[in-house]
Amino acid sequence: MMRAIRVSKLGGPHVLQLSENVPIPEVEPRKVLIRVKAAGVNPVDTYIREGNFAYSFPLPYTPGKDGAGVVEEVGEGVSNVKRGERVFFSNRDTKNTHGTYAQYCLMNDTDVWRLPERLSFEKGAALGVPYFTAYRSIVLKAKAQASHRLLVHGASGSVGTAAIQIAKHLVGCHVAGTAGTSYGMELVKSLGADFTACHKQKDYLPKIMEWTEGQGLDVIIEMLANVNLDNDLTLLGKNGVVIVVGNRGPTKIDARHMMGKETSIIGESLFASTQEEWQATAEAVVKGIEDGWLDPVMDRTYALGDAKASHHDIINSKGAKGRLIINPDPLPMRAICTLLWYHAFLYFTAIFIRSLLFYDVAKQGV
Repeated sequence: MMRAIRVSKLGGPHVLQLSENVPIPEVEPRKVLIRVKAAGVNPVDTYIREGNFAYSFPLPYTPGKDGAGVVEEVGEGVSNVKRGERVFFSNRDTKNTHGTYAQYCLMNDTDVWRLPERLSFEKGAALGVPYFTAYRSIVLKAKAQASHRLLVHGASGSVGTAAIQIAKHLVGCHVAGTAGTSYGMELVKSLGADFTACHKQKDYLPKIMEWTEGQGLDVIIEMLANVNLDNDLTLLGKNGVVIVVGNRGPTKIDARHMMGKETSIIGESLFASTQEEWQATAEAVVKGIEDGWLDPVMDRTYALGDAKASHHDIINSKGAKGRLIINPDPLPMRAICTLLWYHAFLYFTAIFIRSLLFYDVAKQGV
């Protein structure tokens, strides 16, 4: 048996229920059973949980698309990985209900790849959806070139930071990125962006256009189309393109912004990838790790029992700054003892301070 998050009905974060006695999935042909060491949290996990995505899993299911861990067992016909190897994985199978928010998960062999030693399990769990989405958007959809001016609109989150690295270090574009906080802008700059802007400031659009020397952008990678898409169209240059990778509501645009410069909008869905595209993307990601330019940015790690908080934070956080991770294992005894010692220290320190204050007041009364 294993610990896992289970979803038995669609709804808000409250439907994420921790179960201590979930059967470990049984290995099947062309499947890989993995001991999960870290699971990635994606916005798409919340959309599926709410029933607001293009597809949904049969209930009940264990959520989570991305993760990293160690191969526990392989099914008949599996040749790309073997027992005991460190791997990362991303579930593309819409019928696979054995997600990564668990101590064990079951993946198709085509969704599992060896994890280079230079990356931790936590960073391995940050690869899947963010880097695959960024690569597909920039390389396969936008067909970006080194001469292009490319904007990542919302660049401090997990997909945004991946997009900055790919656009700058793989393709060689002139890269701009927006963020909502000063920390976010500093992060984006540190990843290689040539220009940064705060999208909460009223004058950030003219600043971006000034950066392009009035020529406009060739490519925009858009994380929140319902907020930014119409403004994006005003920033494009001749034959420019917006790749929409994220949207959370109805979107209104003025199509005249597109006509004069013959610009276009392309929607991107990672799960529409062909098998050839999927594997080519994975190979590019692994090569980026080995070459040293691909390094996921980490934000926070949650205990498995705090999956509800992770889903709340990934949607409501004001100022994204990298990847959210879930640790499926209970805290080790050493960590528990450290926490208990820390809280005991705070408790007795507070008592000591109160006693000093009481003594001082009593002394003054005398």
